[in-house]
Amino acid sequence: MKNPLSTPTTRLNQILLQAAIRAERVNSDKLFEQRARENAQRLDKEEAE
Repeated sequence: MKNPLSTPTTRLNQILLQAAIRAERVNSDKLFEQRARENAQRLDKEEAE
């Protein structure tokens, strides 16, 4: 009997899941950088006042 984990559909699902996880990481990294920039700008503004 063939290994059920090696079917093309399952393999495709694994690839799609990995791609989705990577995209999620990239998005959260961008969001983190954006928040860090906003916080830095806010601190600069507060120090200038």
